[in-house]
Amino acid sequence: WVPVDTPHLYTPATNLLGSSTAREGSTSGNRASEVGWLPMRTHAEVRLKEKLPTPRKADSTYRTIEREPRRFNPLKIPASLQAALPFKSKPKMQKKQRGKSLEARRAVVAEPEERKVATFMQQVRTLRNAKEAKAKAKSKEKLAERQKRLAREAAAKDQATKEHRKRRYKRDGIEEE
Repeated sequence: WVPVDTPHLYTPATNLLGSSTAREGSTSGNRASEVGWLPMRTHAEVRLKEKLPTPRKADSTYRTIEREPRRFNPLKIPASLQAALPFKSKPKMQKKQRGKSLEARRAVVAEPEERKVATFMQQVRTLRNAKEAKAKAKSKEKLAERQKRLAREAAAKDQATKEHRKRRYKRDGIEEE
């Protein structure tokens, strides 16, 4: 194998933009012969010559923002704080309704089948509530029993610890504190 040097054949371009007079000022058709090197046309130049509009992306255009108006919960001020406020700053109560609302005044007439279903559901709810109350009472009773048992065990443990300490102190000759 023999090393072969390859000749470097290139002409470095110190200014890739070219002169502005060569781009715009030439009236003859062959601009390359005047300058020697002619850079590629920019997008703007091509669009200007072809009379093309600037491209626009549909998702990049500005459009009005549509937001739902925010609804805030009414401000609730504690009674103790309201009492300390001056009258001007106290929240004013709204007028009370004089009569019943339309929903309250409207008479609901249930069909016989609907009445049977409602009665049955009420009975089921009553049974469930009674069952839950019974279970709650039983669990409360169990909890009280467990606490008593734990208290007895703790007392027995304390007593055993005390006896053990007494024996050790007696053996070591230390007076109990």
